[in-house]
Amino acid sequence: MAENVNVNGLLKAALSYAEQKSWPVLPLHSIRNGVCTCGKRGECDNPGKHPRWHEQDLAHGAKSASTVLDLIRRWWKRWPDANIGIATGAKSFDALDVDLPEGPNTLLDLAKGNDNIPDTIEQITGSGGRQIFFGYAGGGLDNDVKFAPGLDIRTDGGLVVVPPSRHISGNRYEWEASSRPDEKQLAPMPEWLLNAIKAAKKPSGSNGSGGPLDIEKIFAGLPEGKRDEYLFKYACRLREKDLDRKEVEALILNLAKSCKPPFPQEDALKKVESAWKYQPGKAGTTSEQPEKSCFSEIALESISATRFISTEPEPIRWRLNESLPAGVFGMIVGDGGSGKGFVLLQMGISVATGLAFLDGRYQVGECGKVVLVFAEDDNPILHHRLDGTIRSFGEDAENEEFLSRLKSNLYVISLCGQDSRLVQNVGGHLLPTKAYDDFLTLLKSVEDLKLVGLDPLSRFYVGEENSTSDATYFCSLLEHLAQETGATVLASQHTNKASGIGQKSLTQHAIRGSSGFTNAARWQLNLARVDPSEWRSLGIPQSEINRYIVCRVVKKNMGPPEDCFYLKHDENGTLRRVLVKRALTDQDKEVLTDILDKIAEREQAGGKRYTKRTFGRDFSKYKQWPDYGARKLERLIDYALEEGLLCLEPGRNPQGVTVDYLSAQQG
Repeated sequence: MAENVNVNGLLKAALSYAEQKSWPVLPLHSIRNGVCTCGKRGECDNPGKHPRWHEQDLAHGAKSASTVLDLIRRWWKRWPDANIGIATGAKSFDALDVDLPEGPNTLLDLAKGNDNIPDTIEQITGSGGRQIFFGYAGGGLDNDVKFAPGLDIRTDGGLVVVPPSRHISGNRYEWEASSRPDEKQLAPMPEWLLNAIKAAKKPSGSNGSGGPLDIEKIFAGLPEGKRDEYLFKYACRLREKDLDRKEVEALILNLAKSCKPPFPQEDALKKVESAWKYQPGKAGTTSEQPEKSCFSEIALESISATRFISTEPEPIRWRLNESLPAGVFGMIVGDGGSGKGFVLLQMGISVATGLAFLDGRYQVGECGKVVLVFAEDDNPILHHRLDGTIRSFGEDAENEEFLSRLKSNLYVISLCGQDSRLVQNVGGHLLPTKAYDDFLTLLKSVEDLKLVGLDPLSRFYVGEENSTSDATYFCSLLEHLAQETGATVLASQHTNKASGIGQKSLTQHAIRGSSGFTNAARWQLNLARVDPSEWRSLGIPQSEINRYIVCRVVKKNMGPPEDCFYLKHDENGTLRRVLVKRALTDQDKEVLTDILDKIAEREQAGGKRYTKRTFGRDFSKYKQWPDYGARKLERLIDYALEEGLLCLEPGRNPQGVTVDYLSAQQG
């Protein structure tokens, strides 16, 4: 019976890590009767610590880790006593492994003269060692590198075993009593520790293949976390020797089979393909670095500020007047079904014809050619959407000039069911694909191109979703499209799970994935479903609440700040602008006045700033407002934001995280 409790606890813990912490989990082999369930019995060199395998949903080791709850339930139904692994790196954390007996003393020596290890999440491993978890350091570290005696690091490509998994010793992994994940937040890795890890990193060539290779280790069977890197390095080494590609492919495929667990054959061939991008004798050497950089040919006199001071600036060219500039990269962000694709299509029609966008909300600055690429909708669906959207323009849709401009200016591409990736991962680095080069060539052939739309971004992007470096590089390629063509480039992206609904998701940081996407965007429009509980206060029929969308341009680098506005899906799905006005009771008005006073007083005093959430939390059931809980207070703050009585100011909280603070300072 006790074992059943432990089995049930494994599933419960796995679901909790995925749901509460958004950590990607995967099932590992178990320990039964003192041996690993992998079948190698006493010969397993990583008992209870390596991933289970299944051809459908667990074929890629740690990369198969997931936060999808139904999938996790299916895994633990298949293997009820599976140990729990969490994939480390960008989607979770970096983990410092402090092994006995040397690790504790080594860590003490490294810490001398530096700050102590910060208060963060920590576990006691089954062997009695420690694993200390830190916020992701942004990449650049090698997984599993033993940078000092008894110390190594788990990051991108690796995994850790977590409680209540069983160790080969028979002990359970346990959270350190004062450092449990339900009580502690991840702290950033101390700078001195990060520097110590980087200092121990072995130098390598541009694609990581330089330096000595442990050939014996490769042929003995590479473990999880080393397969991807070492197979690519070895393929590069063979390319240097100018061997026959077919022979190299056969060898790499055999080595992939001997990996623990086996490395997917398709991925192994991709390692060879990547190695063959280099010339024989040069694979992996630093000579592959470009001879010139973006700074190579800059003459000092050409960058003097004189060129700005002595001349008048050119007038700003707008795609949407006073909101979206020409020639920039921007984002349209919203949850599934909010209408991101419709917004792109409607904006495309407006820019192609010159008619106002969203029923007059925005006037078009320049009319011209538009290219829209939809990677998830096939041509029949796009046909229906375009037909419905054209009809939404009313009498203008029957105007010959409107139809003539639409036919000559609007291009719509469906890539549904096709490989639309614009980047590829080569040796751990993103590079443009042939599809990107061909797309740029296509766009440059379109004269007077004004707007390019990509829906959704995830179908064009292959990097780590939470990697800032990957996201920034990908956005730089989209910026390059804008610079080369003069067009505004927009991509749609989903919101993250934590953003919620309604006004809560009308912030820059509601975007799913890395902040690198939002940081690169020069313009960002957020869409959110209206909170169903607000139908009465907004004067919306309860039966139609799901058709309403609240919107706001949450980021723009030119033009004045913008207020929220509302849209409604018509019978064709097209978004129509509607006027929605919140209704306040007399008591609401009194409480709102007090809210504005408290925010202004705190702001003027220079004390602790409030976000919408912290204000609702701190003043919930306040003695002067006993009938107003956190949710009700947040709705009044939403009203104040919509009416321009408050605004949001990005800033860093005491933990260093960027948040939106409430401000009563207007203009």
